[in-house]
Amino acid sequence: NARELRPLLVFLWAKILAVDSSCQQDLVRDNSHRYFLAVLQDAAMLPEHKTWSVFVLSSIVHGYKPGQDEALAGNLITMCLNELEESDPVLRQWLAICLGRIWDRHENARWRGA
Repeated sequence: NARELRPLLVFLWAKILAVDSSCQQDLVRDNSHRYFLAVLQDAAMLPEHKTWSVFVLSSIVHGYKPGQDEALAGNLITMCLNELEESDPVLRQWLAICLGRIWDRHENARWRGA
């Protein structure tokens, strides 16, 4: 089923974005970033899979205003703040990086986190 494929798809996109960050535009244009938001919210996902999803989301918002705007509209800040309670240190690290990237040069996003 589709839920079983989520970890694989998130892993593949994490690998793609690790070498080609220009794909961030394609993910935002096609509204595919919503998939990674859904993975982050899925309580059944392992912390490792959520970490990959946050890596993808942090790549989407990194230095890309349309990505920041879409992530802000998708409540990424609230999701990241809620997930900071997780015990996995690597997940928490990427959540903090993601928050920093969405807040970078985006005044509206910074106010959402306050």
